[in-house]
Amino acid sequence: MENLLHMMELVGLTYIQITQIKQKQQKISGYAYLIPQCLTLFIPSILGVPLCIEEYSPEYDFVFYDIKGNIIANYTFASSIKFNFGIYVNGNKRRVSVLKDVMDQLRFSLIRDAHIINSKLENAINSATEFE
Repeated sequence: MENLLHMMELVGLTYIQITQIKQKQQKISGYAYLIPQCLTLFIPSILGVPLCIEEYSPEYDFVFYDIKGNIIANYTFASSIKFNFGIYVNGNKRRVSVLKDVMDQLRFSLIRDAHIINSKLENAINSATEFE
């Protein structure tokens, strides 16, 4: 479990914690391509034949807290992508597309649950200001 962002303050009203809770083992297959390419000095790879096929599938946990540290919302999202890996392919761009997919899932969930989250934040603010 890797904590990516620990308790970032958002506008003084809430905190968010983002954690990568699980990353499935990256499956790398297609080693049958590698032997002929080694024998031909990687000329097929230069011409566009992939070296192997990689699958990347992380899972992220988003936890939102109110001022008092109570959990307002908790979301878990996963995404995966399978891509050919070769000399001509940059795998980092593919991994970024997985993170964009996860952030889109979070955005849609926050839009769907906005009224619930807002009411919980208002209740936390009202209860915090009653004692002052």
